[in-house]
Amino acid sequence: MIPTKHPEGSSKVVLITGAAHGIGLSLAKLYDKIGAQVLIVDVNQSHLQDAQQKLPHQHCFTCDVSDIAQVHVLSEKILAQFGAPDILINNAGIVEKSNFLDCEDAVLERTLRVNVLSHFWMLKAFLPAMIKRQTGHICEIASAAGLLGVPGMVAYCTSKHAVMGLADSLRMELEEMPDVHIPVTVVCPSFVNTGMFAGVRPPRFTPLLDQEQIAKLVFQAIDRKQERLLAPFMVRLLPLMKLLPSRLFRVVAKFFHVHHAMKDILSPGERRKP
Repeated sequence: MIPTKHPEGSSKVVLITGAAHGIGLSLAKLYDKIGAQVLIVDVNQSHLQDAQQKLPHQHCFTCDVSDIAQVHVLSEKILAQFGAPDILINNAGIVEKSNFLDCEDAVLERTLRVNVLSHFWMLKAFLPAMIKRQTGHICEIASAAGLLGVPGMVAYCTSKHAVMGLADSLRMELEEMPDVHIPVTVVCPSFVNTGMFAGVRPPRFTPLLDQEQIAKLVFQAIDRKQERLLAPFMVRLLPLMKLLPSRLFRVVAKFFHVHHAMKDILSPGERRKP
């Protein structure tokens, strides 16, 4: 379902990280359609310029959300101008292409900083104002990689497992706060055609997801205050499959070709080539 403009749309402030491209930009467009004020945060200047042209009435901010000092500066600007966001979507993320022992230390560290610490810093910066107002919504973009391990992406899987734990723990803390109504939605898609996974081999019976399609599903999940969004159908079976003995689960994972998913994925440098 494509969202349509409604009277409350213009009153909503939606803050999205990594929003100048991929799923983040698709979400920004959906919220723009209902008349929300969309705060587009990204570290990539050229992507931000393109996003501003596509969404001229929205607001773009340059920020490396893995840097706590930059997040502090960002939050001061946003809270002063817009107040607490109604919806905070932690979407920024990167992926490494390497077996663990071959992966450079800087790449491992950068993956965890962007995929995990950025969530901490954004929540620390904006959640207190949301709690003070007693309402809001948090959406954590994780991955199916947060539900199982995949060879060739150890740091990425680690980071997405961490996001799952963050979302579940934070949800319980918020539920214990009297008069505070801030649901937490965690999103676990399989591989999405955003370009970040160019060259990937999706597992058997698991199609490569379209970023516009997954953005619509995220939009709906937030609107419905859904706790978890797992997509496509095969990802929904993972929690049940994890009940299998670990050795049997690995056999099943090999059957679905999970172990070959990253074999041909392109590196960031290769993705940028014309």
